[in-house]
Amino acid sequence: MNILIAKYRTLPRAGRWGLWALVVVAVSVGLVEPILDQINTVNGKADDRAGALIALAKNPIGEHASEMVSGVRKFGDVLLPGDPDIRSVAFEKRITAVLDKHKIKNNSTTSRTMPLGQGPLRDVYGEGERIDRLVREVQFEGTPEQIAAVVSDLENAPEIAAVSRVQVRRGDQQDTAARMLKVTVAAEAWVVGKKGRAR
Repeated sequence: MNILIAKYRTLPRAGRWGLWALVVVAVSVGLVEPILDQINTVNGKADDRAGALIALAKNPIGEHASEMVSGVRKFGDVLLPGDPDIRSVAFEKRITAVLDKHKIKNNSTTSRTMPLGQGPLRDVYGEGERIDRLVREVQFEGTPEQIAAVVSDLENAPEIAAVSRVQVRRGDQQDTAARMLKVTVAAEAWVVGKKGRAR
């Protein structure tokens, strides 16, 4: 170290300034440039997301305006995917309320969660998020009028994103005389979760 200091002191003043300039350039290239590159990358991603949000705010329906208007007219409003804890409670309450409204008793249910398939809705959410389908299958017996009313109310409820399956079967001889049918209805709500997080 003393040898380097001695050589530094023997340099002319222009050589010393040149050596300091090299040190500054080396520090800039070695430390500052990678940090600036990382900042620019993050800022670019933020600008892209901000642009997408601004475009969505200006025209939330996008190029599918006529399809959206038609869908809302036919099926009513649908809530966008939300928090799993809040949405699942509202979803369960709505299904129970619809069944109670139409005096459906002795129903059985099964619930499951599965990822939503590819589509435009998934493109709106970030890479670290995933859209899950909360599917509740309800099995009950009812008259054709009760079944139609239940399905209609479920499809018009904003908490229910879709009625993905309706299966109607004849009952046994006693049920046929009473006009009772056996039905399975699968209703679903959509929630936003973090990728890699177990449900």
